[in-house]
Amino acid sequence: MIIKDKKAPGQKLIDNLPLKTKWLICLTGGLSLISSGLLFFGQAIYLRMTPVHTSTWMAIGLLGLILVNIGLVLFSRGGNYRAEIRSKKIFKERQKLFRKEQARKKKAARGGQTSGDLKIQKNS
Repeated sequence: MIIKDKKAPGQKLIDNLPLKTKWLICLTGGLSLISSGLLFFGQAIYLRMTPVHTSTWMAIGLLGLILVNIGLVLFSRGGNYRAEIRSKKIFKERQKLFRKEQARKKKAARGGQTSGDLKIQKNS
């Protein structure tokens, strides 16, 4: 049995979201995870100073570091989405200017010719 490339259950939903929504989710999620990770890491440092079993503060510190790293990845992905939003905006603006310039050049190339003159040239 051949299994086709299937996407994860929520992947189709995420792919259909607009870029701005993806950007906001990644940005806020990343900042939240970074903050939570730093809180866990700080708690682990505090527990290190108290007479607590070593595995307790190490597990909490490890969880804190994992959360910080995941938060950084999400935050950077949000930056990528933001850059894509900006580049699309700039591309659309430049495309609009290019079309205007092409229309202006066409108009200038025709010069003083009337539409009747153009029809005569096309027929010959």
